[in-house]
Amino acid sequence: MTLSDDSHCASHQGFRVEPLLRAVNEANLQRFCDEVQQAIDTELDQYKEHLKAQSQSLLAERLKSLGEQRSRLETRERELAFRAAEVQAREQSLDLEKQRMMGTNTPDDVLHINVAGQQRCQILRSTMCAVEGSMLAAQFSGRWDDGLKRDDQGLIFIDYSERIFMPLLDCLRQKVRETSKERATLPSVPDAHWDAFVSMARHYGVLEAICPASMKVYGGSRLSAVQLHRESGHVNTHGIWATVGLYGKTGCEEYSITIGELDLPQVGWATIRARPEPDTLGTGDDPESWAIDGKRHCYWHNALKTPADIAWEAGATVRCVLDRVECAMRWLVNGKEVYKNKAPIVEHAVLYPMVTGTGTWTFTSYRL
Repeated sequence: MTLSDDSHCASHQGFRVEPLLRAVNEANLQRFCDEVQQAIDTELDQYKEHLKAQSQSLLAERLKSLGEQRSRLETRERELAFRAAEVQAREQSLDLEKQRMMGTNTPDDVLHINVAGQQRCQILRSTMCAVEGSMLAAQFSGRWDDGLKRDDQGLIFIDYSERIFMPLLDCLRQKVRETSKERATLPSVPDAHWDAFVSMARHYGVLEAICPASMKVYGGSRLSAVQLHRESGHVNTHGIWATVGLYGKTGCEEYSITIGELDLPQVGWATIRARPEPDTLGTGDDPESWAIDGKRHCYWHNALKTPADIAWEAGATVRCVLDRVECAMRWLVNGKEVYKNKAPIVEHAVLYPMVTGTGTWTFTSYRL
């Protein structure tokens, strides 16, 4: 055999070996893929079982928690129902006690009164109870009739002079009939007896109801632009530096305002002799008024400016209090005292709330 023959034979043998190798490799590859797929499927099955077990565990825990919450809610519901039943029983008991104490008394009862032995009068029980929540209304509600003082003829005895008690009855009669358009008038009491009347009305708890303070703009006709909302106590000066006060025959013991967008503010007190003028004289600019200023950080009296650590922002509450014991005026901002001025006039004088400024503020409360 020649060399060329050997080469020709080898080429034929190589041609036959390559397909065999390819077949073997393909078989091995398929087997490897099958093994990998089987491993993946096994891993997935195990993971699914793990997730299923974990989900069942979480679900069981959640159901247990919900069951406990439901049990607590049911217990709370039973407690509330029991308490509601207790409250209802107490209310019924109080109603029965009230009926027992009032007996046959009704709002239409006519009460026969002896006023200090000076005058006898008759008045409806409902009129005496016109100011709800007052001591006067409680005293004459019918629940305490057995405890009322009476004269030897059985008339209810009032130990106040007719000069101050009879005007109170007139105010109460008006109070019963007043409407939003027709308000009760202030009591007609001589100046010599006014302090005694105020003391009696305060004792009975009806002073604010029969002598309410009203907002008043101080100044000339150009102040007609100043807007007062008498129901809410809101003031808007519409660009004018104006003074607004709470005016009433009794004066006030304290009051509060909420600061809005207010420039050049002067918040304080004044006697009836104070004479503020728009754009020129405000609260604290004469001998008859006193004020603090949270913008310019000072105290004002008789147009004199005394620097003080006083400051506030929009929304602050300024409370002004007369301390009759220490004869002092006290100012508090958001509940913290910022200024105290001792003045002998505080002991006995009738003083009125007075606020000067440009912008808005609201009278939120007052006490006569």
